[in-house]
Amino acid sequence: MTSPPTGPRLRVAAQVIRRHPFPALLVFDHADCPEAGTQVPTGGVAPGGSGAGRPA
Repeated sequence: MTSPPTGPRLRVAAQVIRRHPFPALLVFDHADCPEAGTQVPTGGVAPGGSGAGRPA
């Protein structure tokens, strides 16, 4: 059994914009879960974690 989180959770969101040849926002679709819809890349950092060394 896991205990509930304590305190706020650090979350991040990236808005990657390509400007050339035309403006475009980086988004993705889940191939195995289409009902999730189109999403913007996001993530989080575990308590005590730095996020360093994570895949880009």
